[in-house]
Amino acid sequence: MLKHVRQLDNEEMPNVRDVKYWFDLENELPNSPQMSDEEILAPIVGDSTESDGNFEGGWSEWNSWSICTRPVDGIQTRERECTNPEPLYMYGGKQCTGNRALLRECSNTSSCLEGFPLRFKTENNPSVGRMEIYANNSWQKLCTSQWNEADLNSTCMAMGYYNNGVYVNDTWYAERVNASKTSINHNCTIPTTCEKNLTKKQQFCKVPVRLNGANLEYGGRVEVFYKGKWAKICRNKWDFDDVKVICRQLGFEEALAEFIGSDVKDEGIPFVVSNISCKGDEPELASCARIDGKVKIPPQCLSDGKGSQALCQPKNKKVLDKKELFFDIGSNEELQCSIHNETSYARWKINGRKLQIKNSTYQRIRTKETGELFIDKVQLSDAGLYECYRLEYVQYYIVYVNVPPKVNISGASNLIKEGNSVKLTCEIVAGRPEPEITWLKNNTLLQKSWSLLFPKIKKKDEGLYTCKAENAAGILTEYVEISVKVPPRVKFEFNNVNIEVNSTFTKKCYRSGDPEISVNWTKDGVLLSTNNTLIIKRANFKDKGNYECTAQNDYGKANASFWIDVTVLFRVEQKGLKRFQQDFGMQLSLADIQAQTAFGKASAQIVPDPYPTLTTEDALTLTCQVNEDTIKVAWKKDGNSPSERAKIYTQLDKKESELTISKVLEEDGGKYSCEGRNKLGFVARYFVKITVKGEKVQMEPSNVEVDEWEIEVSRVLLQEVIGRGAFAAVWRALLSSPNGRPGNRIVAAKCFTPTAGEEGRNCLMREIDLGKLIGGNNQPNTVKFVGCVTTQIHPILIMEYMPCGDLPGYLRKCRGVRDRYYLGDGRAQELTNYDLVMFAKQIAAGMVFLGSRGIIHRDLAARNILLDNNYVCKVTDFGMAYQSFKYCYGNAKKGCLPIKWTAPEILLGNLAGLSTLSDVWSYGIVLYEIVTIGGIPYDGWSEGRVVAEVTKGYQMPKPDHVDIKMHDMMKRCWNLNPDFRPPFENLRQRMDKYLREETYVELLNLGAYDKKKYSRVEDLGDKDAGPSDEVVKKAAAKRLGKWSSARR
Repeated sequence: MLKHVRQLDNEEMPNVRDVKYWFDLENELPNSPQMSDEEILAPIVGDSTESDGNFEGGWSEWNSWSICTRPVDGIQTRERECTNPEPLYMYGGKQCTGNRALLRECSNTSSCLEGFPLRFKTENNPSVGRMEIYANNSWQKLCTSQWNEADLNSTCMAMGYYNNGVYVNDTWYAERVNASKTSINHNCTIPTTCEKNLTKKQQFCKVPVRLNGANLEYGGRVEVFYKGKWAKICRNKWDFDDVKVICRQLGFEEALAEFIGSDVKDEGIPFVVSNISCKGDEPELASCARIDGKVKIPPQCLSDGKGSQALCQPKNKKVLDKKELFFDIGSNEELQCSIHNETSYARWKINGRKLQIKNSTYQRIRTKETGELFIDKVQLSDAGLYECYRLEYVQYYIVYVNVPPKVNISGASNLIKEGNSVKLTCEIVAGRPEPEITWLKNNTLLQKSWSLLFPKIKKKDEGLYTCKAENAAGILTEYVEISVKVPPRVKFEFNNVNIEVNSTFTKKCYRSGDPEISVNWTKDGVLLSTNNTLIIKRANFKDKGNYECTAQNDYGKANASFWIDVTVLFRVEQKGLKRFQQDFGMQLSLADIQAQTAFGKASAQIVPDPYPTLTTEDALTLTCQVNEDTIKVAWKKDGNSPSERAKIYTQLDKKESELTISKVLEEDGGKYSCEGRNKLGFVARYFVKITVKGEKVQMEPSNVEVDEWEIEVSRVLLQEVIGRGAFAAVWRALLSSPNGRPGNRIVAAKCFTPTAGEEGRNCLMREIDLGKLIGGNNQPNTVKFVGCVTTQIHPILIMEYMPCGDLPGYLRKCRGVRDRYYLGDGRAQELTNYDLVMFAKQIAAGMVFLGSRGIIHRDLAARNILLDNNYVCKVTDFGMAYQSFKYCYGNAKKGCLPIKWTAPEILLGNLAGLSTLSDVWSYGIVLYEIVTIGGIPYDGWSEGRVVAEVTKGYQMPKPDHVDIKMHDMMKRCWNLNPDFRPPFENLRQRMDKYLREETYVELLNLGAYDKKKYSRVEDLGDKDAGPSDEVVKKAAAKRLGKWSSARR
């Protein structure tokens, strides 16, 4: 048997204020079948009393310990209640977080005062489950060596259930007075040792019920005794099978109806049970699936207030007949009563009240001695139970009054922007029988449901929406006009154009947008026009320049730019000379102009373009092709003369000029231009960009065994370096004959950097091995491993190319912030809550897959999340990852840690504690990057300060636009104890649930997003530290773009 040693005072409560739970225990979410163990009660560090809602969240004082269940090996429990009982989604109150019940041994309380958090782990039925205590950092089944009925009652009562009726606190709870008041060492037995017959046995906690609120002992409102109070049951899903179980539990022979009357007293008691789903044959309510807890009560129950009702067969009456009748408001009705043809002694009761025989026509409800009952002009209050009785016989009429529908449409605002998530809800306010809801758009049927969801609403979705509610009492229609506002969209692409002198050029700016759009055309930054269409009449050389169109309305802004070149393709006669000189500001003679037109204009074009990326000591050869009108060729680099090492050979008879550098250096990279001139001195220019990198990829063969992943090096054509890491450079490359098919495929090739040495080579080979391990799986949220080249001395890892770049750069681009490290082609768009939560789900799904293969990433950060053409997130860069069961804990790659993303156990040097839960910490940081739309974690902090504060328990505060639920999820990931962090599968399920149940709209208020606060993309946190060699090395890597692990 385990022993637990602790030093406590008698009044000290262990683990009460310093342990916080993910869900509100007032909500009783452990009963929900979708919740996993870790999601329900994974503790997180925090103060359980803070509140930022309209109601103060928090707990009441702990009540007294219960009486010990027996003198030897007994147990005691104590509990507390949430002081914020209102539903969170209606009133904005803060959830009560923490454990609501404690348990301790009470064989000898003078020597053992240890209290353990207690919970009841259930699934569909909240009365059937496994009672557990939290001890030794895990939840364990609660058992004592002599478990009996008293133990069961005590623990059930701590969870709010009362097996043997209602207990008064004075008799059930009593504080032990013989406990020691001193602080000493205590040896306490942890009650988790079960007899064999109890190990897997589930515990059953009963629920007392009663009928109340009517004048009948066999009918009324159904109430349950829960957490020390009588409370109501919500009528959602309530049916006759549920009534059968209630009547059976109360000892009645038969159930008669699920409705008593409209005058059942409300009495102001709360709802605590909903979604009851009995099959009808259960012995009692505790055996039925349901949801217990006040917070999850549907809003329609709270607006109704009556609760579920039941009518059972009286124990001392013989029921001759039972009928259900449906009356319309305003109608005149007659009920016949015949009990064995002896009507003269028949009497009536309405909802338990005796009705005197009155035959006056002035009485709206009256009876005759012959047994008939008349109702004139039926009212809503006439619904209920009508009893015709004589001696031991009774006949029942359950009267329902049809109520016309009444509904309320919500979810439509005056400002709906294209791309927003919109949910229209048609809430039933009144109606019996329950109305059927139908949605129509512009009088055309859409669907039958109570809500309409537009995840990303479009302009075509606007129109007149009708909610049609229909039942036996009538039809009601409510309308709402949806108007969708559209930000501007520019009409043209980013194409440069050439126009002829004296020609007319027109270009429209925007193609769509609503409402009215304002337009600004600028040339070289100077305002030209505010019309949608730009018109250049009789173009001249002054019209050459950079043109930009900006279209803007109240709902967004869009712009595009292009370059206009003006060319001369005409002949000028003497009479047009003056006009030509005025137009173009040139003092040219007619002879000059005629010479220009006679000899034609010069031309120049450099090949190849684009030029492949070079590495140092490669040869550079540029050829400039000109026409016969070109009489002179000049080369320039960045506007100046080329390097002295550049050799230029021009052959105008062959219409070309060649520039060569036999062995390039990094300084030879830049913008090269070839200028061709004609006889008048008119110049034609052509530019090409040359990139030179510092290392050369070696291709010497190596004798190694190969497998099906091996790719011949001749099939890989390296084009351009797109990033650089600690031990490898990443190239955009062409892979010929992909999958044995003709053609080429663009891939990313990670090539070993020789300066990284043998350790760097081993790291890349380890990453290749990991790629092979997961390469056969088509998991959509990890970058796919295509193959490798290992037959060369310097290995190459080949993976899929992700054109839309890294996640932080894309997020920043979408909010209009330029990130100079972002090299992706992703199109900027307005991100919604749905997009951001989907990103989080996809990343969690990728990490679930890696964890299932035993892979610990160790460098999970938004910069290591790439997006494909469809903007799907994929986890990449396993350079710091290793497979725990293959490479062992001692073989982790050594090097610079990504401090701001690294779990505290790793920062403190505890590599033995490295696990997938260390990646969960990093995932919490990634969530922060996502919800701040590319914000910098610990902005402005040096890495030294981050280490010092994080290892002491610091957690980043909640951004103003982020909901508490999302921030709580981050804080769970940032728990100092890895065992208390949620696994990735739970995080994936949570994000999936937000998306499925459309609750993601509550997680972020993007309208309150502070753009200024998160405007910086450069992390200046290290400025308070000296520029160490390490920092300099990181900065150099940082300049190389999205693949660099040093980028923040």
